[in-house]
Amino acid sequence: MYFIKHIFEYSYQSYGAERMKAELEKYDHYVSKRKIARLMRELNLIVKRKHSLKLQQIAIIPIL
Repeated sequence: MYFIKHIFEYSYQSYGAERMKAELEKYDHYVSKRKIARLMRELNLIVKRKHSLKLQQIAIIPIL
């Protein structure tokens, strides 16, 4: 549980269960994705969703 909380904070609260599983496997901790998801719910670790940047069209008016 310590590793899950530590990795979650290190990832700026952006890793879900699937990415958390891949990160834990780097450190030889093999846990199922469902168990990680359950532990994250129990620890109230909620992923902050990243919003895509929407480009606005700006009308360029030439100054004469």
